[in-house]
Amino acid sequence: MVQYTLSAAAYGVPILHALKYPASEVLGLILGKQEGDDKNVTIETSIPLLHQWTVLTPMLEVALEQADLYATKRNLKISGLYYAGASSSGLTIPSHVTKIAEKIRNNSTFDTPILAIDNNKVKDDQLDTMLVPFLYKDNQWRAQRTTFGAVDATASVQSISFTLQDKQQSLNAIEAVLDKQGYDKLVDFDDHLEDVSLDWFSAETLISAK
Repeated sequence: MVQYTLSAAAYGVPILHALKYPASEVLGLILGKQEGDDKNVTIETSIPLLHQWTVLTPMLEVALEQADLYATKRNLKISGLYYAGASSSGLTIPSHVTKIAEKIRNNSTFDTPILAIDNNKVKDDQLDTMLVPFLYKDNQWRAQRTTFGAVDATASVQSISFTLQDKQQSLNAIEAVLDKQGYDKLVDFDDHLEDVSLDWFSAETLISAK
């Protein structure tokens, strides 16, 4: 079974990004690495990219190049992306986002997911199920039913699993940031373009699971 394990920062940063810009689409990257027998993928962090233009533009290409260099310095790889529509939208992934996801997938040695934020779960404050992973199967992006502890009872074999590392501790750390509206301090690449003194690689520091 292929298992994807997310750190508190990898899981929490997409949520903070979506909450900071609820009226906009937001897009970011997840960074990770393969471990063990290569069936295990550890997602260590997430990087917030955009909240203004989520299409594949020259500036996004620049951001992807910078993120790739940053990942390499940490012995990580771009391992997928995360996406949230505006707060009024449902759980759908538009074609301009899947095009970016496919670009990442084509440069990877393993299945790279899209982590979509379910705005209905955000409204209901269901923190442990806010992220829904999508993987490319049978020529389309499909939501994964075995996600962060949920199990598809109709499936005889669970071939893919997404888990949150130290789940309760991680959720508590994320909740602590939400309680303080700490998402207001998050900086994405768009923010960095407006003020280059802002560090768009610093979002993970907002969340500490220690």
